[in-house]
Amino acid sequence: MSENTGLSPFFVWFRRAFWVDDRPRPEPGKVRVFLDRYLWLFFLLALLLGFGCGLVAEFYIFQWDSHPAVSFWLFLMPSVLLGWVALRPGRGALVGLVALLAVTLGHFVGAQFTEYDQNNLEYRGWVFIAVVVGSFLGFLGHKIRSSRMITRALAASTPATLLCIPIYAWYTNVAYFADYFDPRMAAVDVGSALLLLLLCRGVVARAVAILCIPVLFYPLGLSLVITSPLLWYSGGGI
Repeated sequence: MSENTGLSPFFVWFRRAFWVDDRPRPEPGKVRVFLDRYLWLFFLLALLLGFGCGLVAEFYIFQWDSHPAVSFWLFLMPSVLLGWVALRPGRGALVGLVALLAVTLGHFVGAQFTEYDQNNLEYRGWVFIAVVVGSFLGFLGHKIRSSRMITRALAASTPATLLCIPIYAWYTNVAYFADYFDPRMAAVDVGSALLLLLLCRGVVARAVAILCIPVLFYPLGLSLVITSPLLWYSGGGI
């Protein structure tokens, strides 16, 4: 018998939303168990997926108009989805880190074969960003499965907000985003954000995640602005 017997429906909902959902949870799938048992294969998958996404981001987006169209899904989604597959939050963070480092490596390799004049020194800054952000994204990906509704909602809405920032910046006519906006990339970014909301279990959790997105636009957008001095310094700026 559930320990919630006799409690008011509101208190039961509040407890599940902000404390813990004590309802039985399904056993993890065979793929997740297999990758957790063979971690080397999990990390190899992260390397290959991340490296491939980095190459695609470089070759396709840069060649579209000899300048990078603004799109984040190829950089964010590998870490989040692999973290979602992980059985434990620590391993989710680690595999997310590996995936984003691999994306950075793939992007660097691709940059050597494109005509766009990329400053290779900037990748020193991108490596630091990949370590910090990749770990965070992998951790969030795992937390999309959390038993707490509010945790699931925040874990899904944070990367979803990052995916939508280029579209929001284009809509508000920010110069760089307006000049290099690609509607095809925007469609994939929106689709990726919807996928994250779909992975967030529960109608209420998804609704809360959607409400969190506009709230998170400013702080997450500001975090992207903060990366500019780091990249400028790593690229040789004084």
